[in-house]
Amino acid sequence: LPMKRSHLPMCAALAFAPAALAGDLNPPPGAINPTDHVVLNQQAITLPYVITQPGHYKLTSNLSGSPGDGIQINANDVWIDLNGFSLIGSGPAGIPSDGIAMLANHENITVLNGTIRDWGDDGIDFALGRNCRIERVTVAQNADRGIDAWATQVIRCQAIVNGTDGIYAQYQSVVEACIAHGSGGVGIWAEDGSKVANCTSRGNVDGYYVGIQSVCVDSIATENQSLGFLAVESSKTADCVAARNQLDGFA
Repeated sequence: LPMKRSHLPMCAALAFAPAALAGDLNPPPGAINPTDHVVLNQQAITLPYVITQPGHYKLTSNLSGSPGDGIQINANDVWIDLNGFSLIGSGPAGIPSDGIAMLANHENITVLNGTIRDWGDDGIDFALGRNCRIERVTVAQNADRGIDAWATQVIRCQAIVNGTDGIYAQYQSVVEACIAHGSGGVGIWAEDGSKVANCTSRGNVDGYYVGIQSVCVDSIATENQSLGFLAVESSKTADCVAARNQLDGFA
């Protein structure tokens, strides 16, 4: 699997018992069972926060202030509910850092319901993932990609004004009902047997890159600075619309 860079854990994970949901945000540490709900609150943890056990992790406040990554995942079967809150980085200055990143190859990771913005590298880096899901997440103003996905479902997400690609999906990923706007590279990139459906890519450098053995259907490219759709050999676009792009709609 591709690896952009190594992620080194910078602090130990804190484990919270299920009673944390009743109001105690800092109980004695203990083992986390896959069915436990672990509360992540700015008053109780510092970033980067390292997840080392399966479980359901839920934000109850915005999290910010890390010079490195925000949340690092080093386990399978992890569910992160942003719960409408934001995971906020310190911007492009300093060391490259991701909002949420995997430390090794992991599977069955879900992130949903919130905003990840202002990180010095990617908003979400799942380049080491498999069978993952990102749903109803806004990734905005990150220095590199909004979402870097491998074998991941990206559903009803928004990628807004990220430095390079908005959503970069590889190896049988699915990108559905997403919006990419203002990317410094490609709004939505599909590669290696991936599928894009019912998406809108607007005001990026290029709207879509449809790579090897990939397909893009029922999607719109508008007002991009260069191409609307770039589809390479062994790829397909169907029932798509390109309008008001500065160069060709389809290439």
